Amino acid sequence: MYINQAVEQALKRNKGITRAASDMILFPTSSEFGCILVVPYASEDYKSSIRWNPNAEDLMSNDWEVL
Repeated sequence: MYINQAVEQALKRNKGITRAASDMILFPTSSEFGCILVVPYASEDYKSSIRWNPNAEDLMSNDWEVL
């Protein structure tokens, strides 16, 4: 599903979202903190994933899923 669809469902179910090929989990919020990013410590991307800076592919992708 597209990111806007995943966010809508995640907010209703109080869940996170991810893409199939990603180690990160995003928890969308309506707070001043924005999305909460969770990256497993064992992930190779751990040190470079303090913040999520989406690219066009991330935003246009239809492989988002609600956990």
